[in-house]
Amino acid sequence: MKHLIYSCIAVCALLFTSCVDQDVTENVNSNDGKPGITVSMSMEGNMQGNQAAPTSRAGGNNAIGYETDDNTGFPTPIGIYNKGTNEGTELANGDKVPVLLVFKSTDTTQPVTKVITNWTYKQGGELTLEPSETFEMKAGTDLSKGKWFVCGILGGEPLPGANQVKFNGFIEGHVARNVAGNKVKWGANIPYVFSWRELETNQANKTIKAKDPVRFKQFGTIVRLKVTNKTGFGFKYNGVRIITSNILCGQFDLKVFDEVPTTDLTDTKDATIASATLSSFQNAFKAFKFYQRPLTDNAMVGSDGLIAKKHFSIKGEYIANYAEEKANDAKADNDISKKFNTALTYIDHTFLKDATGNNFDNVPDNSEAPSYIYVWMAPQTQAVKLYNDNMESATSTNYTVNRVAKTQFLLMAVPTETSSATKVVPSSISMIPAYGSLKPYTSGANYPARGSVVYKFPPLSYIAKHDNFGTEAELSVDNDYNVANTKRYTWEKEVANTETITDKRGSIPSGYEFAGNEYWRSIIAQYYGFAGFRNAGATYKYSVGIVSPAKLPGWSTTKLVFHSYSKGVKDSNGKLIAYMIGMSKKPDYITNSGEGQLYMGHVTASPTRVSAGLDGNTTWIDNNNYRYTIRYEDVNGAAVLTQRYLGPRFVLDMDDIDTEDFWADPSNGTTYPADTKRIFPYAGVNSAASAGNQTFWYYDTSTLGKCTQYWTPDNTTTTGRYTPQNSNGTGAMLGLGGVLPKQAVAFMGSQAGNETCGFFQHYLYVNVPVNGDRTDGGAMGDSRYKVNFIMSAPVRLWKTTPYAD
Repeated sequence: MKHLIYSCIAVCALLFTSCVDQDVTENVNSNDGKPGITVSMSMEGNMQGNQAAPTSRAGGNNAIGYETDDNTGFPTPIGIYNKGTNEGTELANGDKVPVLLVFKSTDTTQPVTKVITNWTYKQGGELTLEPSETFEMKAGTDLSKGKWFVCGILGGEPLPGANQVKFNGFIEGHVARNVAGNKVKWGANIPYVFSWRELETNQANKTIKAKDPVRFKQFGTIVRLKVTNKTGFGFKYNGVRIITSNILCGQFDLKVFDEVPTTDLTDTKDATIASATLSSFQNAFKAFKFYQRPLTDNAMVGSDGLIAKKHFSIKGEYIANYAEEKANDAKADNDISKKFNTALTYIDHTFLKDATGNNFDNVPDNSEAPSYIYVWMAPQTQAVKLYNDNMESATSTNYTVNRVAKTQFLLMAVPTETSSATKVVPSSISMIPAYGSLKPYTSGANYPARGSVVYKFPPLSYIAKHDNFGTEAELSVDNDYNVANTKRYTWEKEVANTETITDKRGSIPSGYEFAGNEYWRSIIAQYYGFAGFRNAGATYKYSVGIVSPAKLPGWSTTKLVFHSYSKGVKDSNGKLIAYMIGMSKKPDYITNSGEGQLYMGHVTASPTRVSAGLDGNTTWIDNNNYRYTIRYEDVNGAAVLTQRYLGPRFVLDMDDIDTEDFWADPSNGTTYPADTKRIFPYAGVNSAASAGNQTFWYYDTSTLGKCTQYWTPDNTTTTGRYTPQNSNGTGAMLGLGGVLPKQAVAFMGSQAGNETCGFFQHYLYVNVPVNGDRTDGGAMGDSRYKVNFIMSAPVRLWKTTPYAD
């Protein structure tokens, strides 16, 4: 990524809300209630060229004024504006701009003063703190003791008595020019800071002077998303969902300045802060510690808060303040009592409507969107533990901590085309990934995010909407998803009230197929599929990964892919849900990439292999073009699978999106087309049992309404892992005469309370299972045992080309 450095020297915006948060202390500047000393100060804040950084103050709605560069979209600051909107205009000469200043002496006996001061604005971006503007320093201050230094913060809601400066964040979309061709100017409430400046002080006169102007620099980064459509069809979008490890709404902790070592108090030279890429730049501003704004603040809660208006939420834990950061930094990474920042911020932003009531950006195929989306972020990484064991554990200390920056943009998008005879266009693409990055951003620099949006149909789009063999209309009917409308078929032997697979296969309508097991494996692995359901969600507290063979219609060969299945997650009503990310290329952290290798959490080693027995398939998929996510929920005796496309522009892990917040509707007044969904009625499964040293099979009526299985045309493999299995641990039990049973995909297998999906336990026999003809075995005393039992199960066909919905 090309780094465009925001290196201008600018004055900044100060955003005050009309009322302060109720959860902070009274804003006082004195020392333990004692009177301070009143001083006056002469100080200037310069800018280079004609680039200023705007402000906002109590009772107003001022902001940093920007315009968009025609060619790059770079946000160029142009002055201090009176509104944070497109209608804002520059402040008048003489207007007052609040700046929070921090005074500190090299004499450690001197108190640190944090105070709001009012600077005079001059159009073109100059600020002056005039001697007539007096303010109070803390009691006990003696300006003759030590060398005195000052630093400052412009922007936000300064609360020096609470040692905080709060920010609500900034997200908005803008074009470079309006319909008349004029430059569009817009406001943003973001922080600017200046580092230590040495002062000339006079204790007798109570005056302070800075010989050189201070140099304000942008804190944080502005990321600008520019969308390009490479999907093959036109779409429009009217907002974004952002998921990021960076802080979007936070606060400075001013307590840090109380502990700044006196050795850090040096006059900041222009050369040291000329570029944000310099280590000296970052070192100069290291005392400006920024943390997540508490979710209980007024800015967060209530009908006008970010939680309600922008669906703001935090997934994971965050470090709340400087004291907590220090306490945890003192602990080794492998101290299990150490708290890590694992937080990801979720936030939705919907575009404002124009005069015609439209808020969509239209993006024809192979075209760029007309506008940029600008997002301010304070850079922060997410701590990710990689366990060097073969199983993740909350008590293990054998892990490496990787600190990764994550930023993901998803579009609230709708296709503007519909399917034709020659082209299938998906009806739903809401929350399609536009851009993702694992590269860390640098405070003080701005970055382009070039979002090239692509689309490939994921596997659920190919599955018929209804069970059974039948006509196209019957297979695509969008109702009657229940067991009563699901037929059970035997393979070739007719049984009362059933039809045979052999008879029906010849009547499959054009464009459909009786799909092989590799197609189903694009969703469900040999075993551990949707492992979060296992034992009612109690077994796994981490995601489960498995190397699986997979194939989609139109592919000439089967490929190896990586499926990640989430831990069990409960929604706000306590309903158990499981998720997956499927069809990913090989993760770089796994040490064994062979087919069937299992990964119990974010681990490097596999504890076992659950092989499908398809050993000839050793070629991995080499891209993430077909990557997707599925949400699995039980509803009214059926499995409801909902699918979203992720593709190569998605950078998050299963553990980052195993939350209903990822699937939440924006609730922004727009009704988006529904996600792709398939419903699989729980028609029950055929299970094995043992009695008198005899294993037998039966139709398990207790599984009706709880799980199901579907025929495939493929035999079980002799080297695959199955249960009940042969003594060597491979291969399924055979039918009479040594006939191999057929592989069957199971949704929520029933045995031993495992309740995972796969091909592991519930395969299907084309004839009587071995020993199933015995009338002298121990199973004769078991009411479930039926001599010469013939299995039946439903069928779900696949399309050779995908559905649009």
